[in-house]
Amino acid sequence: MPKKLEPDSVRIIDLPAPESPSGAVSVRYTLYRSRRRTIGFRVDSTGISVLAPMRAPIRLIEMSLVRNSSWVIKHLAVRAKQREESGIPRTVFADGGELPYRGRVLRISLSSEVAAPQIRTAESGNLELRIPASEGEDPAHLKEIITLWMKREAVRVIRERFDYVQQFAPRAAASLRLNSARTLWGSCSASGAIRLNWRLIFFDNDAIDYVAAHELAHLVEMNHSARFWAQVRAIKPNYEKARAALRKVVIGDLPL
Repeated sequence: MPKKLEPDSVRIIDLPAPESPSGAVSVRYTLYRSRRRTIGFRVDSTGISVLAPMRAPIRLIEMSLVRNSSWVIKHLAVRAKQREESGIPRTVFADGGELPYRGRVLRISLSSEVAAPQIRTAESGNLELRIPASEGEDPAHLKEIITLWMKREAVRVIRERFDYVQQFAPRAAASLRLNSARTLWGSCSASGAIRLNWRLIFFDNDAIDYVAAHELAHLVEMNHSARFWAQVRAIKPNYEKARAALRKVVIGDLPL
């Protein structure tokens, strides 16, 4: 979906579901209008995104949703299962909320004792991200503060892990940049420029190292042949567990 497309409205509709005890399922959908000629659907982590023509009436849009209710409900169930299997917690951006950080759970703690976000290990042994209490009054603002902090951490941590893994690669990357891709963990261009997703900061070193090795292997094999996977293994032996874990994650389901 184009980034510049702004939601027209967020609505809830009851879709027929014979397998449900009530015979219906309430579904939240976000409506986007554009100059397209047809009505289309896209499943996201919170419901359905509906793409509709500028003047399509709500009645027509919801009739289309009802006609396609089996498809909608099926794909929502698939996404829900993917999220459950990924182990990614749903984050409430408030004091006590939790989100992933380097493979661990990071607890949000609003405090009047800090002037800027600080991470610490609490007496319980859990990780806490202490944030000035004044920054936590509005959940949307708190989310922005945490996002900026996470991105700074990503630059530091992912660069550090990439430099470590690159020691074992036959070729060095021309450059490394972090991006905000919504479907890829990493990419490698023909010129040797590698991009890694900053959201890898949510995962442990093993996962970050695997993606780094994957993209570095593309410097030698720009494909996914047996030779490519042999190259990945040469750079990072025993990569399979990390690969399997990341394959369960839908990037759009991550909290930031």
